[in-house]
Amino acid sequence: MADVVLQLLTHGRADTLPALFESLLAQSDREWTLKVLVNGAADSIREEILEVVDSHRTRLSMTVDVSEENLGFAGGHQWLFERHDASYVLLVNDDVVLAPDYLAQLRRYLDEHPRVAAVSGKLVRPDGRVDSLGLQLSLSGKVSNIAEGEMDGAGTTQPYKVFGVAGTLPMLRREAVVQASHDGRLFDPAFGSYKEDVELAFRLRLEPWDSIIVPTAVAVHHRTFRRSRLHRGVSFYAAAHSYRNHLWNLLTFYSWTDYLRRGWAILPFECAKLAFLLVTHPRVIPWVFSTTADHWRILMAKRRHFV
Repeated sequence: MADVVLQLLTHGRADTLPALFESLLAQSDREWTLKVLVNGAADSIREEILEVVDSHRTRLSMTVDVSEENLGFAGGHQWLFERHDASYVLLVNDDVVLAPDYLAQLRRYLDEHPRVAAVSGKLVRPDGRVDSLGLQLSLSGKVSNIAEGEMDGAGTTQPYKVFGVAGTLPMLRREAVVQASHDGRLFDPAFGSYKEDVELAFRLRLEPWDSIIVPTAVAVHHRTFRRSRLHRGVSFYAAAHSYRNHLWNLLTFYSWTDYLRRGWAILPFECAKLAFLLVTHPRVIPWVFSTTADHWRILMAKRRHFV
């Protein structure tokens, strides 16, 4: 049986951790190790997090590290990824609660399907709405969660192939992640947070490896950030990294043929997105172009590798 490591990043809250840890204790599959990174949390929050972690140390097989700097989602998970060699890796948000068979179902699916690189269950919100049934790619280049915000109803119970899986609670095959990379990394730390799961989805699809949703494996996601059509309450960091990382994925993974075939859909969408950000977050645009220029050589090296 392949070895499994759970990578948990926690940064700004401790209140959701007890429910997460209890759901891990209730897993029917307990053959795994939990690696926790307290990722740049403020002093008061860090103390609360460590108090909760310490109260579960004797019952969970875990290691705990603390980073004074916030490495972001991509950087934090890359930091953890480099410190073990497990065949399967489960990325764990600090605001999820897993059904008792969640881990067992995902591990079994990877064991039985050697060409599957990434697998996730059905993610729902506490109010019964869907959080993600996988990632879908539109002709415009926009990537979104399937059925996000819809009421969870009687859908298929059979596993199905998707463009990619959300970064909230996926199980990944290390062999595939390393193969589908130009430098052997799980994520590019420069992404910080946002769209790193999309970047991984593009990489895996090009190799090609499959990404699968197992809808009978269920987890609740107590999402703290909700998208707003008018971007009300969206921080500069979120708007800037989301937009920049979206552009980086377009630059890295779309060939000139893709642009010729889909330009009619991509160009209007990008123009509308740019215009919207100029109105709602004007400071984002110069920051995005500046950091893209700084990262240009790396982006082009990745592009040469994948396109």
